[in-house]
Amino acid sequence: MTDAGENKYGFGGSAVLRLELANVTYAGGPHLFAIGVEGRDPADLATFLPAAEKLIASARAPVGRDDLDGDGVRRS
Repeated sequence: MTDAGENKYGFGGSAVLRLELANVTYAGGPHLFAIGVEGRDPADLATFLPAAEKLIASARAPVGRDDLDGDGVRRS
């Protein structure tokens, strides 16, 4: 499967994918937040989801060009 540009993602076999999409605003404009969590089957996905949800909840966007790591501290 191919999306915009040269970004590619594909499955090598059977898999289950949970896709999270959200409109977010940072750095003065709208952006798409997208993450996919993949498992070999529903049981594999269910086992991994608690760790994935914790990671997703910790995601932070940069607040500006001087804060590329998103921690709120300007470094330039």
